[in-house]
Amino acid sequence: MNKTYEKYKAFDKAFKKFELTFCALSILFVTFLVTLGIVLKNFFGFSFPWTEELCQYIMVWVACIGGVISVEKHEHVSVDIIYNMLPQKLHSYYRMILAVIATVFLAAFAYFSYLEVVSIKATARTSVTMPWFQMWWMYLGTMMGCGLMALEYFKTIFVLFKEGKIKAGDDTKDQDLSKLETM
Repeated sequence: MNKTYEKYKAFDKAFKKFELTFCALSILFVTFLVTLGIVLKNFFGFSFPWTEELCQYIMVWVACIGGVISVEKHEHVSVDIIYNMLPQKLHSYYRMILAVIATVFLAAFAYFSYLEVVSIKATARTSVTMPWFQMWWMYLGTMMGCGLMALEYFKTIFVLFKEGKIKAGDDTKDQDLSKLETM
């Protein structure tokens, strides 16, 4: 089992690197396309009709994969007023409840996104300005992002259980999850 765990850790590390690289290169590509569009329009009176739409589709993917990165780093948008009001010994339980809710919601959203991708792929919809671009590729980003975010929240649940933070009569001081997570 230790070898399997080590292989998983290596895969997870490589996948995180892929996510970061994908987002960085996508933003650079969007910057290039926008700059190209501005230069062509202002200096040559010509622009490609598909650049703006393609940039929007790429940014959808960046937002979805960026959400995965923020969940993995425990920097996703959250409201912590309740967390701060709770006694220290209840913090782990509160985190667990939020992680379970987020996992269930995101898994359901990923499933419904999957149904939407299948529906759009079956109808062979294409972009208006890019007839070569199948629209299901854009919707696939939402499915992938929600599925991967659900997986990250599930890993948070696993880490809380693994570290023994969720058990009866837990008086131990709650630590930062990013320090606990070893995956």
